Amino acid sequence: MIIIKTLKKKIEEQSSIQIYALDNNVSLDEAEKQLKLMDRADEIYNKLAESVGEDYISSVYFNRGEDFGVSVRLVGNTEYNIKELLLDDGTVISIRATNGEKYNRQGIEDYIATLVAPINDTVENVSAIKYEFASNSIVIGIDDSDSAVGSTSRSLNSQINLDSLITDMKYEVQYGIEAPEDMALILRTIVGGGSLAGAGVCTAGFAGTVNNINGFLTATHCNNNTSYVGNDGVSLSYDRNSIITDTSPNHEISFVPTPSHPIAGMLFNSDSVEDTQALKVVGANTAPIRIGETFVCHYGRITKESCGYIKGKIPNTTKTGGCNSKYSSNSAIKSQNCGQFYYMEGPSLKCEGGDSGGPVYTKNGNTALAYGIANSKTSYTGGVGCASLSFSPVDFAVSSYGFRIKTAF
Repeated sequence: MIIIKTLKKKIEEQSSIQIYALDNNVSLDEAEKQLKLMDRADEIYNKLAESVGEDYISSVYFNRGEDFGVSVRLVGNTEYNIKELLLDDGTVISIRATNGEKYNRQGIEDYIATLVAPINDTVENVSAIKYEFASNSIVIGIDDSDSAVGSTSRSLNSQINLDSLITDMKYEVQYGIEAPEDMALILRTIVGGGSLAGAGVCTAGFAGTVNNINGFLTATHCNNNTSYVGNDGVSLSYDRNSIITDTSPNHEISFVPTPSHPIAGMLFNSDSVEDTQALKVVGANTAPIRIGETFVCHYGRITKESCGYIKGKIPNTTKTGGCNSKYSSNSAIKSQNCGQFYYMEGPSLKCEGGDSGGPVYTKNGNTALAYGIANSKTSYTGGVGCASLSFSPVDFAVSSYGFRIKTAF
């Protein structure tokens, strides 16, 4: 098995080298050399920061191909006359520096943060707002892949003029962008698996819309939280008073509207900001759940990703989990018993407080199919680690709230 995995990795690496060589008109040896240097981006940036000062750096990016090297944009009249950078292992890389920029690196992020709400108010179907290093501009991604809005959104936005909003930087509108491949490029965007903070710690479930309003699913007992925090550490606030919860005794799942923030059809399954293997959500499960045969995973902010089999249904009467009816202000509804919830088990399954509300899904390569929202850990059966984890199926949110899951395709 180890040999097969190693061979598979070598094949994938070779394929990426060949693609890079063709795209940039260089030899395979040169392509491999450039890719290895690009993998050292953090080291190169830190060297530059030591040399010129981080506060003076606006952006750093690689020039690919025959004229390979690093370009540095500097703030104001900052001068930087060094043409080559010496790395710790003796590698020399060429440097090209220009100045005259208004913002440093942090300033660009802060500036874009002020644009998120007004851009979403002005442009339909915004799926990403990000800074493009090479073009030194803000890119507004428009999701027009849905046949219901595709050509319409393109025509509605064809005459977009954001000059009055974006006054300090260049910008461009790109269609067909659902989410950046690299999670590090998702700037202040809500995706599955983010952390919820405020009254405690919980995990965000799948992103999607209700009545065309952006938001995400989570466990109802997480409704006291007031902000979403992504892997980039940026906190996005929302109004807990607008959360949608019905009074079903058979589920414990709510929809959190976030109209001021873009969403992406992706799912964290690691804490790394740089992780390019974040899962792409392809939809919500509509097939019957096969007890004892369906292998699913869940992601929680405390225990991260772990997996097991769906074993059956159990009455959800735990103090921390409960069901939607337990949170009703109507005493008659609040007194009714919770129904039967699905639960999963596995020898390596892990779950702790803080994992509540997180996504339950099946994986196929780098894609995920949504199955449910984690409610609570239980102790109905034995086992190692987490005995079992109960969850509410996503199809309940679809039928009850009109939830439309955000996908990456």
